[in-house]
Amino acid sequence: MCRVGRAGRVALVALWLSLMVGCSEKPVGAVVTDTPRREWMSPVTITYTNTDSLAVCNLAIVARVESGLVEKALGLQVCLTAPSGRYFQSEVVLRAERRHSGGSFTELRSGWIEKGQLTEVGDYILTLTPVDTLSGVWSVGADIVDAH
Repeated sequence: MCRVGRAGRVALVALWLSLMVGCSEKPVGAVVTDTPRREWMSPVTITYTNTDSLAVCNLAIVARVESGLVEKALGLQVCLTAPSGRYFQSEVVLRAERRHSGGSFTELRSGWIEKGQLTEVGDYILTLTPVDTLSGVWSVGADIVDAH
C-alpha cells in the first residue's frame, strides 16, 4: 500500500517538496480515529478533505493514551496519500505534551510537516501503523494548523 517503488520515488519526491514548500497556529482541521485499547497493531486510516490547495500548514501527529503511558514514546509509521495517489511516508515518535485536567489520559504529539502545502483539492488518506504492538492507546490522528 505505502511502498516506495522505483517509479514511485519521483512522485514521492514531488509530494515531499510540495509539502515542504508550499496551515502560525490557526486551526484548519483535525482528523482522529479510535484505536483498539487492548492491543493495537494494525494500520488505521483517516480521511481529510482538503478544500484549499494554496494554504500553507503545519501537520502534527497526535495520540491520546492512558496516563500510565506518559513516560513512554510511541513509534508510528505514517503515510499521507494525496487524491492523485502520490504519497509521503515516514516514521514519527510521539512524546507526552500535556496532561488533561481529568488525569485519565495524556496527549502525545509530534510535529510531522512544517510549512507544507496540500496542493490537491480532495480527500487525503492518512494511514497510521504502530511500529510495535501497543496497548492503552485511545485514539490517533492529526492536527492541521495554518502556518501563516
